Amino acid sequence: MTELPDGSGCFTATIMSKDEAMALPLKQRPLNYRLSSDMYHAVFEAVGHASMCWNPRPSSEVFDTSEAEKCAVDLCFKIANEAEKWQSLSVAEVCAGNPAVAEYVASLESRLGLIGETKQPHS
Repeated sequence: MTELPDGSGCFTATIMSKDEAMALPLKQRPLNYRLSSDMYHAVFEAVGHASMCWNPRPSSEVFDTSEAEKCAVDLCFKIANEAEKWQSLSVAEVCAGNPAVAEYVASLESRLGLIGETKQPHS
């Protein structure tokens, strides 16, 4: 939001196509091209719910959503950054130190290998 000299404000946005957004370096893409819509909405819903966990519930107070919104946006960026970090790892790096994941990946590779073998003509 841009605050104008008279104290009022206006919202500004850059509109771009998906192709334009995806052509940008990953960290410069709009958040909606770095994180799924489902995840984005889930974060906002959870932060909104958590921000209203008061006992007793507020009655006449005015709730300022700007701090909750900042927390949700920050969390979305942290989730996007973590997801992107995991996407750049190799299978070996993901499996390292996690025997259960390594075992699961090995079983997938084994099953995929068997599928490939059954499709090969026998001589």
